[in-house]
Amino acid sequence: MIKIDINLKNEKEAVELVSKLSTCSVNIDMIYGHYIVDAKSILGVLSVAAGKTVTLAIYADEIGDVEDKIRDFVKK
Repeated sequence: MIKIDINLKNEKEAVELVSKLSTCSVNIDMIYGHYIVDAKSILGVLSVAAGKTVTLAIYADEIGDVEDKIRDFVKK
């Protein structure tokens, strides 16, 4: 499992992220505090992530194609 912190400034960015992650073949969860939601679920992501810094848990040995999709959201 690989964990990466990302920033989502607003709902538009949350929708964009879910759209990009939906094409990935690996499982990805979004973690905020004690909440864990499927990062490919628009309802789950909107309920916890808009306007916040969250952690993506990518269930793979290598980040692979996910890295290109989340590059704009990675916390700097």
